[in-house]
Amino acid sequence: PPPADPGFAVHDATGAEGGTLRVRVTLSGAPRTSKVEVYWMTFAGSGGRAATPGADYSTRARGWLAFDPGDTEKWVQIPLLEDDSQEPPEHFLVRLLRVSPYRTGPPIADGRATMTITDND
Repeated sequence: PPPADPGFAVHDATGAEGGTLRVRVTLSGAPRTSKVEVYWMTFAGSGGRAATPGADYSTRARGWLAFDPGDTEKWVQIPLLEDDSQEPPEHFLVRLLRVSPYRTGPPIADGRATMTITDND
C-alpha cells in the first residue's frame, strides 16, 4: 500500500542473481502539473548477509527518475550479477535521496527499501 504521507516511496523487491531486479517507486498525493524527479541510489546492506556492490549487483545503479504530470508509479531496473556459489539470500538497500525541484517538489515519504537477491545455483 502507498505510504500514509504524500510523496515519493520506494518499495522492497526480490530478484534472482543473474537477472534484473525491478524496484517500484511511487508518487502519491495531489496531482502535479509539472515534471518532478527523485534521485535514487543503491547502498550496501549490513549484517551477515549483505550483498557486495560489484560482485552481487551493479555498482552503476543510481540516477534521476522523472515523473511527468499524472504519473504515480515508475520502475527502476538493477542488474544482478551471476556467481557460481550456493548461498543464502543477500540484501542491499535502495534509497531515495533528493527531489527536484528542491523547494516545490513532493517530499520523500518512504526513502529506504530492502532488496533481496536469491541464489539460482
